[in-house]
Amino acid sequence: MTNWIPETPWFDAAVVLGLFALGNVLFGHFEMHKPRWKRALKVLIVTSIIVLLSQMAGRVYAFGMLGALLGFAVYVHAVWLPQRGVNGWTGEPRARYLRLVGAPTGKEMAEAHFPPDPLFEGDQALQSDVASEASPGHETPRLAVAIRTVDRALGWSLVLFGCVHNFIAAPLSFQQLSTTALWFVTGGMALWYAGFINLMRSHDANSTRMLRILCVLTNLSLLVFVLTFASVRNNLFAPASLALIGTVVLLTAFSLVSNRAYFHSKAGRAG
Repeated sequence: MTNWIPETPWFDAAVVLGLFALGNVLFGHFEMHKPRWKRALKVLIVTSIIVLLSQMAGRVYAFGMLGALLGFAVYVHAVWLPQRGVNGWTGEPRARYLRLVGAPTGKEMAEAHFPPDPLFEGDQALQSDVASEASPGHETPRLAVAIRTVDRALGWSLVLFGCVHNFIAAPLSFQQLSTTALWFVTGGMALWYAGFINLMRSHDANSTRMLRILCVLTNLSLLVFVLTFASVRNNLFAPASLALIGTVVLLTAFSLVSNRAYFHSKAGRAG
């Protein structure tokens, strides 16, 4: 019987998803106040980052980052929460924990006149995010909140891609500073700048017309470049290429949709 050597990216994904499954069994009650889509999005983002890092820089760096995240989680549950009077294993007292993480308690939800969901009767804190979105003066639909969160996460993903490119891939590819190395680093800087302008757009609902137009042009030009570059290098369907291309495609779509909505709102007010 031959030894199984897990060289595929699916092994990295399986490790991350296995840790998430174990963590959900042991500590899932700490995140029950969050909407399901937020919890699912966190799993997707962390898994994608670890797999991408493993493919671009190596498994040592990917698992090193995973270990750092696990170490941070251990610190939060073993040190940070107990120092603030919350049990790091059970999350009790519940009301104190919810206030600590900025989630409304059952009393605050009642004051917001948000009716409890019978499915979670007896623990209104499980609906805290829904209640905060439905409270007076904060009537953003849940779908809009989800889209905005994904939009921002994609912007930060571009920044992260740039960091991996410049701080990990560049030192591994070049032993000394040279013109070629500097040109290599400009690719990561381009990802930074594209990520920054998308974050500016997604965080400011009243961003100017010029910023929105420049963001669309930035995303379109970056999309053309990454598609051309991947085609020339004949690695269009490599995991790292697909992850970057998918991120830029989604950001381009978000910027186009937000730009269209902006002009429609302007036309409505003018009319």
